[in-house]
Amino acid sequence: MAIIAAIGTLLFTGIATYYSAEVAQEQLKQSREDAEVDRQSQATRVSFWEQLDGVTSESSDSYELHIMNRSPDPIPIYFVVIEMEVMLPDGANSKSVLVQFENRSLPPCTELVMTGRHMQYQEPGSEKWVKMRGIGRVLMSFMDRNSEEWQRAEGKLSQGDKLSTAFMEGITDGYPGRVTGPVLEKTAPACGAQPEN
Repeated sequence: MAIIAAIGTLLFTGIATYYSAEVAQEQLKQSREDAEVDRQSQATRVSFWEQLDGVTSESSDSYELHIMNRSPDPIPIYFVVIEMEVMLPDGANSKSVLVQFENRSLPPCTELVMTGRHMQYQEPGSEKWVKMRGIGRVLMSFMDRNSEEWQRAEGKLSQGDKLSTAFMEGITDGYPGRVTGPVLEKTAPACGAQPEN
């Protein structure tokens, strides 16, 4: 009888150990997922979108780029690269170039609006600033509160240079840009809330 009891105890201990290991494994998995969500928590709240103002007839003039930080922490540095159509010196033809607008920080709970009529670019070796004629794709790179670098393009959020490599494919000319007019700054809605997507 003692042998049967010992076997039963051993069997029970084995089953209990197995289930304890399964629970521990599940807890570890959940802990890792929670840590990843926390690591991305600020980056998922930083976004941009494009729209036309619905008032101005010239598309490059009516263009608006909205940049939003819905987190309660500032973004210490960010820059935006826009594919622009620009007129060549002959006045008849145009080309696509990448123009970078750099800013030192993006305040917490803030939405910025840059308008196309105030965006200009400058070719290297020239002191002349030229207005853009058309807009293409947009890429935003930024650093979060933990000094991790992120990129956002075409609705995707990523780390590393995968998005920027695909973005710059086929375009070799890059130029500094500037915003000559006012940048509208307003309070971001639902600041600190988890994004829906």
